[in-house]
Amino acid sequence: MDLRPVAVRLFYSYSSRDEQLRVELEKHLSLLVRSGVLAPWSFRCIEAGSSWQREISKELDASDIILLLISSDFLASNYCWDIEMQFALAKEQSGSAVVVPVILRDCDWQSSELGRLQALPQDGRPVVHWRPRDKAWTDVARRLRTRIDTFQQHRQLESLHAEDTKSLPRVVERSIRVFLSYAHEDAHAAARLYRELSEHSGIDVWFDKKSLLAGERWENAIRNAIENCDYLILLLSTRAVNKRGFFQKEMRVALDLLDTRPSERVFVIPIRLDDCSVSDTRVANLQYVDMFPNWQAGLDLITRALNLKQNRPIVSGGAAISAHVHQAQFRSTPDKTFYFINFLNLGAVPVKLTKVWYDDGEYRIPVVLHSRPLPKVLQIGEVWSVWFPLDRLPAERRERAYECFGATLANGNIIESQQSTGVAAIGPVAGGPIDPRDL
Repeated sequence: MDLRPVAVRLFYSYSSRDEQLRVELEKHLSLLVRSGVLAPWSFRCIEAGSSWQREISKELDASDIILLLISSDFLASNYCWDIEMQFALAKEQSGSAVVVPVILRDCDWQSSELGRLQALPQDGRPVVHWRPRDKAWTDVARRLRTRIDTFQQHRQLESLHAEDTKSLPRVVERSIRVFLSYAHEDAHAAARLYRELSEHSGIDVWFDKKSLLAGERWENAIRNAIENCDYLILLLSTRAVNKRGFFQKEMRVALDLLDTRPSERVFVIPIRLDDCSVSDTRVANLQYVDMFPNWQAGLDLITRALNLKQNRPIVSGGAAISAHVHQAQFRSTPDKTFYFINFLNLGAVPVKLTKVWYDDGEYRIPVVLHSRPLPKVLQIGEVWSVWFPLDRLPAERRERAYECFGATLANGNIIESQQSTGVAAIGPVAGGPIDPRDL
């Protein structure tokens, strides 16, 4: 079976004065184009004699991802701003496309409606300020690849959904949703806390540097994450409590939500990074966790508090996760056949996979890939694939191993595989880029 990915259609919206920068970006996306993952389009593709307005409108309407290449010339262009960008934002609002601003040169884009979107490169730093400039384009390309992988996963859902719904749902305990709220000056401490909490099973940590996707409306995403989390950890420091800005807004949203939750339930956990004090009485009345002078002691208190509800059963909703198996080959290794194990989370909560394995009762072999590290949190509706070469199995079992694969969840539950019968002949391998060492 050929596993070529379905191409994502990308539209470049930009001023002709930035043509050179667009060409540089296109070169850095060339691997995605060569592999058939990406189909880019710009007005340079319009054939002589064609109606350029009709062609632009047609390609905009068909696009999956729209890159807005932002500069002062883009802001000054009536066609870019009033036509292409407004069309793009309407598609983004309807959910039919993702809009990603790429900041080329200095301009006052943050004060516009674009300020609600997550811009590239990292932190919205203009491309022309990076040295060498290739670092900026590499950052853009990698983050776009993540977004494209998401598209590929969703396109596989429809073909898998019919057979997956035949499976009986397996109810598991959902992960604890934890939101980290911090000031920019404390980003290093927040990143450390994110890494150390993520090592624990049953905890799904929302950290903006890792959780925000390119093109996502960051303010809406943050508010939704706060409203849907089980715990919000406030990182407090002398710099944070004296600073005006979005951190203070996050704290107000959290405290307003705190007022609506049962008084006996812990929701906000303030942690102090230094000997600071907070004027808001709602925070001052909460029990602090001090991360100084002993960080590990503070971390132990946090994990102990989170574990209070780690073993609670789900009151409503649940998780249904399936594992369907088929045989296929990669285009790059057509003479080598693999079993592909496709996991799909059809439930109402994220689920964490900790182990994947083959077990026929006599042989038990772990499935370990450089491309697919474990543990893996499957978000709602997410498809994630791993593969296993037939030649690693005993000869007499190679053609009848479809139901011998399985996975262990964070709570100890087991997911058993079954054979796929309706996988499309052409499709992506869900879960991200593929390391050649895994072929």
